[in-house]
Amino acid sequence: MSLPSHPLPQLEADSLQGTAHFLRAIQALGQQQNLVLRDAIYTANGVRLADKGMRIDAVLYDKLVNERLRLPIDDLLEIRDRVDVPTLEAEAMTLCESAALPRLLMQALGPRQQWRLLAPLADMAWPAQACFKLTVMRSQRPQLYEHSLCMMLVAVFLGVREKLDDTQLAQLAAAALLHDVGMLFMEPSWADPQHKLTPEERRQLAVHSITAMLVVRSTAAYPAAVELAVLEHHERMDGSGYPRNVTGEQISPLGRILMVAEVVAAFFEKYAGDRPAMRLSLMLRLNRERFDTRLIEHVHLLLQPALEREPRMAAEGEMQPMAAEVRHSLVMLTMLIDHWKRRSAQLPEKWQLLPSGRAGLFLDVRVAALEAALAEAGSLPKQQMAVLHLMKRDATMLSEQAVINREALWQLETFIHTCLRRWPKVAQRGDAVAQAVMDWINQAQSVLAGKRPGGRPAFFG
Repeated sequence: MSLPSHPLPQLEADSLQGTAHFLRAIQALGQQQNLVLRDAIYTANGVRLADKGMRIDAVLYDKLVNERLRLPIDDLLEIRDRVDVPTLEAEAMTLCESAALPRLLMQALGPRQQWRLLAPLADMAWPAQACFKLTVMRSQRPQLYEHSLCMMLVAVFLGVREKLDDTQLAQLAAAALLHDVGMLFMEPSWADPQHKLTPEERRQLAVHSITAMLVVRSTAAYPAAVELAVLEHHERMDGSGYPRNVTGEQISPLGRILMVAEVVAAFFEKYAGDRPAMRLSLMLRLNRERFDTRLIEHVHLLLQPALEREPRMAAEGEMQPMAAEVRHSLVMLTMLIDHWKRRSAQLPEKWQLLPSGRAGLFLDVRVAALEAALAEAGSLPKQQMAVLHLMKRDATMLSEQAVINREALWQLETFIHTCLRRWPKVAQRGDAVAQAVMDWINQAQSVLAGKRPGGRPAFFG
């Protein structure tokens, strides 16, 4: 298997060696333990920057940050307490005993099959560079490290349900553990839910899967199937994902598993203690076209015991503010869906052939798909308005509708970011479609500035 020739944003593999944020994380690790060079560091041009035995500190960081190195920094440092396979097995077992989602996975597999969750770890390739990256992540981004462990367990569970063989399960486990190493090369503030991402930070977020794929490739230890799965973990079956916007069968089997496992793990982390199974189940109802149908069936079966145990209603004190939120979100959904339908109806014949046709078509398809999903869930704004007076007295209905509306508004917000990322020059074009797209984006940004509370959700559609 080789990487398909779909468009891929360019990022030189050599640049991974000198990225400032990754080096800063290494420097911070060096403040916790004595990181010593086991060999001299040379630039790609042969200039010696540091001698064997030197410690990683702020002075050395300043020397390295703008240089391309002959060898990866990972290969040059002595590091204690590395993340090796026995460590991964022990920490994954601890998660299975203490965290809600891994316990749910163990319960679903049953006593005779539980061993299969951890078995692939012993079979997977685990080169020194992968070990080093995960060691830095565990020290400097512990939440990201735990997310990677939890996602690995979900991915292996889905792989077992899909009847993958031992080799495929080992590859899947490695891909899941390494899927987010690209985040080590990003500004740490991206993870703060209150931080407003700049356009450049959003671009970096969109290419972190490329960075992770290049990290995997640089180890020269994994087959193309692992590289591809890491690259695809934010793709979607309907083409609305990134970085290549591929669809359906163009996404590899392991990639499809990773993108579902990512969402499942993220919801249980984000909403721990606040009905994560209910929230995830409702989100999946609104995103049927975005994920592999068979994998989603596995997830729904997995969630059933949790759904039976979770409280299905809001606390009494939450009812009034939640009713206000639902009413407010209904107004916003109505405004934005109707606004695009009006603008698109005003476009000339064969508008899809105009220079900005692809951007307009993306919005047209995505808004229509969202409206169809809301209709299928019985949650169209006009349907909700008709029963709002009943919802105010039904805590379960009100809670579920608030979650559905938040997801719908989040999807509308992702349409904005996707349009601006894929077609950054649309605002400079003067054709009718560009004007309609930018009119809707400007209107949506204004409306969503007063969107629902709760910060950025776990699901980064």
